[in-house]
Amino acid sequence: MANGRVIVTTQYRENYGAHDWDGCGECPQYWKMKGGYEYQVATITHEDFNRGINVLSLVKSKLPKIESNDDYSNEYMVDWAIYWDGEKTPDEKMHEEMAADGYPSFRPAVEVIA
Repeated sequence: MANGRVIVTTQYRENYGAHDWDGCGECPQYWKMKGGYEYQVATITHEDFNRGINVLSLVKSKLPKIESNDDYSNEYMVDWAIYWDGEKTPDEKMHEEMAADGYPSFRPAVEVIA
């Protein structure tokens, strides 16, 4: 039976206005998009999927371990998808291409969240 990985894609932003902030008053706001990450939040089977498992509930239950928000940076979910056996996420494909070109990988293409 095939398994599927439930993958959450995030957007990471950094507040460049906070770099010179002294901590007094309002933090200056100058947010820049810095990319994002992919997280595996669950594994499901076709049987689970066909029975109508609530994948969105699984995703939402893991968001506190993924999302963050403060004056300096934030990371939030922008999408989620199921990748069945043998399917690669966009980050996994990119990491494979970069490895083939000799570039090192500094973090997993997909981080697994327990």
